[in-house]
Amino acid sequence: ARPARVLTLASRVALYGPKILTGEVGGSITIKCVYRPIKANRYDRKYWCKISGTRRVCNTIISTNNFISKDYKGRASLTDFPKNGTFTIQMTQLEQNDAGAYRYGIGNNNKALFVSMKLTVLESTVAGDLHNRLIAKGTDPNLSSESATPDLKYSGATFTESKREIVPHELGVALRCFGIACAWEAQRVSDNTMPT
Repeated sequence: ARPARVLTLASRVALYGPKILTGEVGGSITIKCVYRPIKANRYDRKYWCKISGTRRVCNTIISTNNFISKDYKGRASLTDFPKNGTFTIQMTQLEQNDAGAYRYGIGNNNKALFVSMKLTVLESTVAGDLHNRLIAKGTDPNLSSESATPDLKYSGATFTESKREIVPHELGVALRCFGIACAWEAQRVSDNTMPT
């Protein structure tokens, strides 16, 4: 019994991955899990579960035993790469109620070898914040009154208004990272500094 315990302890130390993730509503997350590729880990069940209730039960979302919870069909996937000692979890179309505590791990139950993680889901704010800041700074004389409150969309590095495109040289965009969370700040450069 002692060698099995030593193997279990060594395996516990050898499971790595993120413990905190932040996503946006409508977006997706990808979790890359790395484990020691010993035989017991390579061929055992991999799982992802969400902790719920006061008893802190971890309900399986998806596992390599061909199980997927009906609430996550079409949104969650788990792919194991046993030769590399990794498995990847992906969830798309994030919703606000996806936020919470999770576990991902290896074993026949959700209490075996695992890593606990927390997922935060934020409202999609990049385009919304820019839209509000443009309105707060007043209307642009170059825009008609119909487009004074622009319908902004974010696509790559370009924001688009209903009647006019704001390209990067017209926009001061700063990306500030605090640990793993990054926040966009966007503000319009004053009209007199914009190229014509």
